[in-house]
Amino acid sequence: MVEGFLRPLSPSTHITEDEGGKFSYHERECFIPIMHPCCDCATGQTSVSAGKEIILIGINGRYNLFLPQINCTCGKTWSIGMGDLVESGYWPATVNVETLYAVDLFTSYEDLKITAPEMSRQAFVSMLKHRTKLFGRVSTRWK
Repeated sequence: MVEGFLRPLSPSTHITEDEGGKFSYHERECFIPIMHPCCDCATGQTSVSAGKEIILIGINGRYNLFLPQINCTCGKTWSIGMGDLVESGYWPATVNVETLYAVDLFTSYEDLKITAPEMSRQAFVSMLKHRTKLFGRVSTRWK
C-alpha cells in the first residue's frame, strides 16, 4: 500500500521514503544466482557490478537479469563464463549467452510430458508466459 493505493511492482523495483514521507521508485539490477569466486589476495574485498544483461527462463517464467562482474580491491576482475553457468544449473540457449534456461525447466517439462503426454510445447510455453505475468514480470519477447 503506497500513498493509499495498491500498486503492483516488478521484482526489480524498490521504494524509498524520504524524510517528508514522499515515496520514490527505483529500478535495481538483479543478478543471476550464481556462486561468486573468491580472491586469494590479502584483503579479499570484492564488489559486484552489473555485467551483461541476460534472459533466464525457468519454471516460473522469464526473468530479466544481469551476469555479475566481480571486482576486488587488489585490481582483479572476474567475468562469469560458460562453465560457471553450467556448474550453477543453467544451460545456454544462445551461443552468446543472451538467454539461459534453468535446468529444472527441462526436468519439469519431462515430468509434465509423462503425466500429460498430449500436452504440446506451445501449451508449455503459454504456461511459462502466464507464470511470468502472474509473478509480476513483463515479457516483451520470448526467444
